[in-house]
Amino acid sequence: MTSNSIDEAEVTRAMIRHARTLTVLADSSKLERTALFEVCLLERINRIVTECEPSAELMVVFSQSNVEVIAAGE
Repeated sequence: MTSNSIDEAEVTRAMIRHARTLTVLADSSKLERTALFEVCLLERINRIVTECEPSAELMVVFSQSNVEVIAAGE
């Protein structure tokens, strides 16, 4: 998970440190992009909610990292 804003990344990191579970809400256009600042590793994410199912390749990566994917638009 990444961000283009260092301030946003720092605030998000602080919230993640105090969270038991982590759900990421992201539209599918964000799923295969990176930004300047790392927020957390994929292994820290419990689930991702997006509007459509990610590509098969990305689903394999999520599965290997034990990330649940919820395609809310389907």
